[in-house]
Amino acid sequence: MPSPPASASLVSLVLGAALLAGCSASQTPTAVTVTPDRPVIQPGGPGEANATLTGPIAIPVEEPNEADVRFAQAMIIHHAQALEMVEIARDGLEDQAVRGLAERIAAAQGPEVGALVGWLVRHDEPVPQEAVEAGVDVKGLGGRVGARSRGHAGHDAEEMAGMATADQLEALGTASGRAADVLFLELMTAHHEGALVMTTEHGTQGIDAQAREMSDEMHVEQTAEIDRMAELLATLRG
Repeated sequence: MPSPPASASLVSLVLGAALLAGCSASQTPTAVTVTPDRPVIQPGGPGEANATLTGPIAIPVEEPNEADVRFAQAMIIHHAQALEMVEIARDGLEDQAVRGLAERIAAAQGPEVGALVGWLVRHDEPVPQEAVEAGVDVKGLGGRVGARSRGHAGHDAEEMAGMATADQLEALGTASGRAADVLFLELMTAHHEGALVMTTEHGTQGIDAQAREMSDEMHVEQTAEIDRMAELLATLRG
């Protein structure tokens, strides 16, 4: 009995596998050729009949747009400061729950910087210097290191949403005990809220599927952490 025709959705699954198998770290194809194992029914437009496709099918792959690149570069800078804040505050934090949260933030955002760098390298886009300072071997990955503190919409790092100022970072580094716990939570909450501004903006402007997936995951993760920090602040303030 002959196999029924495949649907266009099946082709999308085949395309995903082809992209993973056929792209090197530095390649972004403009089209991928797939060969379904049976004819594919392609829905026609209004008033048009469906078409039956057989043999190899070239499927266009959309290039990332400026919003995707801007998001990846800006979020690297943003994450790098979050990692710096954890490092600065670590010795002064007193509350075990706050210390644990700080370490979880670092454990999540460090690998996310690496993922964002990998995405930029694959698309041959410059990587902010902050990625190197966060411990990523950008050149070893074949990437190009760009200027420091230039990212979101072309503004300096301190102008990006939620970024702590130099004075705030200095205060965090000199604080200790409960004062350090509270200041860390306040600054990191503002920092996370800034990240949500960035992920929301990318959600309305970006088109790259992988960039959008990373953005969506960060949005969910940081929303949950904002809620947790609010709980900790309420407890510390009594």
